[in-house]
Amino acid sequence: MLEFLRIKNFQGLEDLTIPLAQPITVIVGETDRCKSASLRALRWLATNKPAGDSFIRHGQESASVKLKIDGRTVSRRKGRENLYLVDGERLAAFGAGVPDPVATLLNLADESFQRQHDPPFWFSLSPGQVSKELNRIIDLEAIDRTLANLAADSRRAKAAVEVSKDRLKAAEGERGSLAWVPEAGTDLDRLEGMEARLSENREKRPVLAVAIENGETLQSTAQNAGKSIVGGLTAVSLGERALETGERAGKLREIIVSIENYSQTITRLAGEIGGIEGELEKGTGGRCPICGNPIKKK
Repeated sequence: MLEFLRIKNFQGLEDLTIPLAQPITVIVGETDRCKSASLRALRWLATNKPAGDSFIRHGQESASVKLKIDGRTVSRRKGRENLYLVDGERLAAFGAGVPDPVATLLNLADESFQRQHDPPFWFSLSPGQVSKELNRIIDLEAIDRTLANLAADSRRAKAAVEVSKDRLKAAEGERGSLAWVPEAGTDLDRLEGMEARLSENREKRPVLAVAIENGETLQSTAQNAGKSIVGGLTAVSLGERALETGERAGKLREIIVSIENYSQTITRLAGEIGGIEGELEKGTGGRCPICGNPIKKK
């Protein structure tokens, strides 16, 4: 139930309080007595229209409208502060609309107001516009919004389906062009394994280099040792031959000494025989004293 409407510094109005009777309150008066301004103040409270601050009375910094309804108080202030109040609770940051608690409490919209110079209520509207206004009043507009939203969602879904079909077709073509990928993946796994082993070998390379160097040193030592062994075997063989030759030489020396001794003995005996023959030749006249045969000199 409406109780009163209080207006302060709204357009040309001074501070004004209008008691609201039931079921209808009629505002009457002479021209330019702010009857329309009072309705505009009520509309500003209920719909937050008009926007801006041109409606603030000249020379004032703010304007406010206060309405008491069903034992509750709703206020709208504009100036240094821009807010609504519901039973003293501040409601701010509502943009160009009306806070939900205010809209629910007042339940007033544009079609609830008939301005002075407006055409007759709905008589100038087309059938479609009348239907739209009726739908809004009895809240059938929600059905229209829902149907519109469903149609929009359906269009978006169809568009998404078409886009998905195109993407699927492109993906299938790309999949055909990527038939080599599984084999490449296998090759990649093998290459990664080889790379891992190569990395391990690279880490072992310094150790292997030292091992190779040690192996080469051992090989050189073994070759030198082999040569020494061959030389030793040759020396042993030559030594054995030398020993054998020495033994033969010793025997030859003994034989030579014996031959020399025999030669000396023969020479000595030949000399003695020659002396004897000379003596015999002198004493016997060149004949053997025993047999009488001539002695032949050799």
